[in-house]
Amino acid sequence: MKKASTLRLHEDVQAGLDLISQLQHRPKNKLVNEAVAEYVTRHALQTEDELQAILTRVKAYQKSDPDFASGIAAFAGAEAAPGKAEDPMEGRPTTTVGPVTRNCVNSSMPDWDADSPRLRRNLIKILTAIRDQARARHIPALADA
Repeated sequence: MKKASTLRLHEDVQAGLDLISQLQHRPKNKLVNEAVAEYVTRHALQTEDELQAILTRVKAYQKSDPDFASGIAAFAGAEAAPGKAEDPMEGRPTTTVGPVTRNCVNSSMPDWDADSPRLRRNLIKILTAIRDQARARHIPALADA
């Protein structure tokens, strides 16, 4: 099925297309279709090769740590480490006292960033659950693309 498309060509490309169409006595539409088909075929093969290389690297990485245990442990350790570097996702504490905090001056909050065995266990439990849920999903293959 053919579908009409609008293309904007640079003047020099349009002039070359006009000239080839006249010299070969072939419609410009046919020349453009042949050129685009050749381009798509060539780049599809190149893209498939690139995707295959990425898939090979991902599979090799999965084999090196199939349960992602070292990644989970490293992340949990980094999150639980005392004095960890500034984390932009943690937000910033406020020192201003407004109408809400004025009434809560005597309250205390636990230090959520303090390292503890319980924190590490909880982080590992959460990250392991995330990993297991991700594994349950369909892993795309090249044929899906």
